[in-house]
Amino acid sequence: TGFAPGGEKGVWGSHSRDGDQTLILAESAIDALSFFAVTGREGIYLSTAGAWNPKTPELILATLDGLPRRADVVLAFDNDEQGHK
Repeated sequence: TGFAPGGEKGVWGSHSRDGDQTLILAESAIDALSFFAVTGREGIYLSTAGAWNPKTPELILATLDGLPRRADVVLAFDNDEQGHK
């Protein structure tokens, strides 16, 4: 709900582990954690902090660059207007 002085929205991310082969993208950190609680899917979780900002794509691509070439990407967005964006 707030940021440190000079902070800005980008992405929230979980810790990564050696051997991660999946990137799970969600709208918020709580959505990402809920997805994990329901599915138990292992991987790196990122959230867009509720909305896209100009740096969001480059942060997602930087995370993808650290994954194996044939990594899975799971889109775990809400089925609403913001999730469709």
